[in-house]
Amino acid sequence: TPLTSIIGYLDLVLDDLDAEVLPGHLHSALQVAQRNAERLLLLVADLLTTASGTMHLHQAETDVTELVHACLDAARPRATAIGVDLCFDRTAALPAVVDPGRISQVLDNLLSNAIKYSPDGGSVTARAWAEGPNIVVEVEDTGMGMSPSDQRDVFTKFFRTGQVKKAAIPGVGLGLVITKSIVEAHGGRIA
Repeated sequence: TPLTSIIGYLDLVLDDLDAEVLPGHLHSALQVAQRNAERLLLLVADLLTTASGTMHLHQAETDVTELVHACLDAARPRATAIGVDLCFDRTAALPAVVDPGRISQVLDNLLSNAIKYSPDGGSVTARAWAEGPNIVVEVEDTGMGMSPSDQRDVFTKFFRTGQVKKAAIPGVGLGLVITKSIVEAHGGRIA
């Protein structure tokens, strides 16, 4: 794909780069371009996977508590920048057989949305617990919220609420569709 070519050339440039010759801000810009191209490649792959209805999981024994902590740590700089407090008070392990990369993708998306839709600050709280043989993960925010009709449509491809469009918050309406596919591929459900 064209993205594979772009990533390949960025890899070549970054590997051959003489850090002393190129100003630091250009090196940093190339790294950002590389990261975003890789993210876009994953998004395209996820869209194709979602369209075909087949998702391949690489499941392993995983501590879901550790995944949540790692995703919160990754989201913290963005949350701090807009005045959003992140909270997760669980320390006990929650072992599960899941695809850790895919579940991290779910958590990243839910946390990213909670932060993005709290543009005026507030808090995002993650919770996780065992419920029989299942693991339940909940992300709650004090952001702008959704109407009941918006909640019914939120897992529809390209859906964005009128409030979000009016506030000009960026997005394409695919994150929750992909998230739902991942959760369902694990035999779970999302609401």
